[in-house]
Amino acid sequence: METPERGSEIAATPVSQDPYIGMIERVCTDPNFDIDKMEKLMQMKEQHETKLAKQAYAEAMASCQSDMPSILKDAENSHTRSKYATLGSVQRAIKPIYARHGLSVTFGEDDAPKDGWVRTTCCIQHKGGHAETYRRDGPLDGAGLAGKTNKTQIQAIASTHTYNQRYLLCGAFAIAIVDDDHDGNAPLEYMTDAQVFELEEILSAIEGNDTGATGRFGKWITKSFGCDGIAACPASAYPRIKSALQAKLKEVAG
Repeated sequence: METPERGSEIAATPVSQDPYIGMIERVCTDPNFDIDKMEKLMQMKEQHETKLAKQAYAEAMASCQSDMPSILKDAENSHTRSKYATLGSVQRAIKPIYARHGLSVTFGEDDAPKDGWVRTTCCIQHKGGHAETYRRDGPLDGAGLAGKTNKTQIQAIASTHTYNQRYLLCGAFAIAIVDDDHDGNAPLEYMTDAQVFELEEILSAIEGNDTGATGRFGKWITKSFGCDGIAACPASAYPRIKSALQAKLKEVAG
């Protein structure tokens, strides 16, 4: 599951607005110039700029998230018969919004925690210089529900990264994915990011003691709730899924 990592590449504050520039200039013109004092001033200046950049990032992200729409599921998984929002539809809906707030998104890859898995990274950077990186791990999506291989290794890697990117975007920007109107009824509610994270952490602990548990659990999720993964399940499924995972964790941890 994904976790944030703080960044600190900071753009310089304009001279006219930076009180530290004047202080540094005065130190340099002092006949009793003290290099140690200069180094301390430079450190203070960097810390000040870092603080301003983090504040600007937080303000931009808060404003950005308040402008984000709910996104309708626009595609269907033919194997599980469950609907989902494609990465393309999510990007089209939110890119103009986060760009307007001075934010940019870059995806990448990193070493996965175990064989047969991939790790996808999502770096969100503000024009002021501060950036935060989120990560999501997942097993290669190379087989169908029956366990039969249906993709080449390259296709499986690409499919898993696409899946991870979609959930990283939705998690970072607090985006809700909803069904259609259901004939005038309220949209179906899904589990919160915190609930999804909690369940995936338990599942990861189970996998550490019982290799292959993730795949078997995915099949159970599909059979029981018609969902393509934990994050696609309705909020009403949370208590039952948590109970099942906790029982399994207790069994394998023995």
